[in-house]
Amino acid sequence: MLKETSPSRSWIPLVALLLLPPVSTCGRVGSSTDAANSPGSSTLTIATTSLYSSNVGRPYEAILSAQGGVTPYRWSLTSGQLPPGLKLDSKSGKVAGVPTTGGEFTVTLEVRDSQRPSSAVARKKFTLNLSGIRLDQYGGLADAPVSGGATGLFRVAKVRDRWVLVTPEGHAFYMMGVYNVSGQPSVREFNQSYDDLVRKKYGDRDAVWGPQQIRRLRSWGFNTVGPYSIRYVSPTDKFDRWPGDHSQPEKMPMVAMLEPSFYSLRNLNNLARGAVKDIIRGTDSHYREYRASFPDVFDPNFEEFLDKQVSIAMDEGGLKDSRWVIGIMIDDTDNLNGFGAGPDFPNLTPRGKANRHLGWIALITSPAQETNPAWNVKFKDTKVYTKYALRDFLRSRYPTIEALNQAWGSTYSTFDSDGGWGEGNGLLDENGRHTGWVGTDPVYLDDANATLKKDLDDFLLVLADKYFRTCHDRIKAHSPSTLYLGPSVVGSWGTPPRRQVLKAVGRYVDLVNTSLNVENSGPFNFFVHHIGDKPLAYWLGRTANADSAMWRYRSEGGLVSQADRANFYASQVKAQFEAVASPTGTKPSVGFLWWEYHDNWGEKADWGLVTLSDNAYDGKEATRSGGKPGVMGSAMCRDSWGYPCGAEERDYGDFISTVRATNLRILEGLVLAFSRD
Repeated sequence: MLKETSPSRSWIPLVALLLLPPVSTCGRVGSSTDAANSPGSSTLTIATTSLYSSNVGRPYEAILSAQGGVTPYRWSLTSGQLPPGLKLDSKSGKVAGVPTTGGEFTVTLEVRDSQRPSSAVARKKFTLNLSGIRLDQYGGLADAPVSGGATGLFRVAKVRDRWVLVTPEGHAFYMMGVYNVSGQPSVREFNQSYDDLVRKKYGDRDAVWGPQQIRRLRSWGFNTVGPYSIRYVSPTDKFDRWPGDHSQPEKMPMVAMLEPSFYSLRNLNNLARGAVKDIIRGTDSHYREYRASFPDVFDPNFEEFLDKQVSIAMDEGGLKDSRWVIGIMIDDTDNLNGFGAGPDFPNLTPRGKANRHLGWIALITSPAQETNPAWNVKFKDTKVYTKYALRDFLRSRYPTIEALNQAWGSTYSTFDSDGGWGEGNGLLDENGRHTGWVGTDPVYLDDANATLKKDLDDFLLVLADKYFRTCHDRIKAHSPSTLYLGPSVVGSWGTPPRRQVLKAVGRYVDLVNTSLNVENSGPFNFFVHHIGDKPLAYWLGRTANADSAMWRYRSEGGLVSQADRANFYASQVKAQFEAVASPTGTKPSVGFLWWEYHDNWGEKADWGLVTLSDNAYDGKEATRSGGKPGVMGSAMCRDSWGYPCGAEERDYGDFISTVRATNLRILEGLVLAFSRD
């Protein structure tokens, strides 16, 4: 299912989280198991929930936290062994070093306070998981080099029957990313927003939040920051409160995003000579509905707007030739109605969600628009270029208007206007009232003249080609080696778009994003048949409101528990990784992007890895422990880095553990695939 709502929009979101210095704690740590604190005084406890997971060769630093007793504390290891390369500092409680051996390490840690004559004692068992897979700095498999070697930029390649992304160092990379790692300013229950709580949680220093979220994502097995993410997690951004040269201290590869089909309709920041018309809004009102828009891509203003948007992103945004940018998406499919669910699999598409035929829309839309009241825009140039492009296409196909009329069964007097749109007899005057040949169905065109339908299908390919070629060419003009990733998804609701759209996608998009369920072989193979042998990445997301901080609200199509959500995640990611496309005989999947980082307050939906109190759904953080709901801060619950957690209204289930294990299995599968060579 395609997520039909988008957060704040721009190539790097304009939302600004003003975050302040981490709260001082008596200690900080990482990933755990049971929570028994014994023996000794009940006034001394180990508050750390777990020791975070990591990889060999990657610097590790976790800090244990305790509550109660008399400081300073003394920490020690009472059973088990820490991984080679890691040491426990008895005074600070820091577990740090560079691990050299992978595996699962179970240890019992003890804390004593400085009370005299006899000190209070608390013990707790932790399990630390370290993957033995060696990664390069970008998250690529250090032991899986790809032919062509290091190029300094991300690229795609096919290794035998499998497509892969390749890191700048030349190693195989499977994209496992998360959308919308960003803020949420809306006030929710307890009269606080996500932004309010994270300011308190992470202290008084700006941008502490950003690098910490990268650490968390990495510990859960993710390696990519997805679109709609805020600047504080961007690897290309600089911030004057970050140390050294002020660049991001915790870099993770990113997918950037531009949205000309949304912003050009109001010419945001005046990047073009004028705003671009919406061809769906230019039809009679009964052909419009919520979030149904498509830009006039033949308008020169569209290409001008996009070119300047790309230029700004490349130069001011630091995307040009960046080693950390996987590629650039252009547009959210929410703003490309016509490139979403097509007519070929009607049983898969929810009622009313199939997209309009853009050739049919071009036929009935007005040839001129003076205003767009949705954005309070008045057009200087009122011409709707797509309508004229269709006229020119038909004129080149039919030598006379009489020939067109004979083919369509129509009665037009001219290819141009003869009396005005909606009233006249010319082709440009068509508004859909001639149901005898135009029909009444904007999706399936079932009651339209058969030749008209074929002509509009052919024009749809011309229109789709114009859109995708424009996007491709503008990116490549500014940065020839940057990957063009197409829109957020091609298709929607698990359904492919029309084949004409897919054919154009195959011509220009370097890496295609989709929301298809690969276990449904019909749509999957239809999709691949029409785009050709291309690498694919997937939109992935599911909710479980009943077992989340969104429990008050109903979510259509959601699951019952975090465990169910975890099973969905594991099965879908595995299926995508293993899927073989029959038309090509290849394994096209190069990764996925999960929707989204935190729960969505606007939709009242549990899309997130974390709650809107910034607690991970790991069965330990997103619980009632740690204080009064909405008043996080008690030392009774601390995460692996010593930041406060808990203070939820209820105890919620464990989603993250399965996510982490699944992501690791994908890397193990990729290592195995390369070892067979």
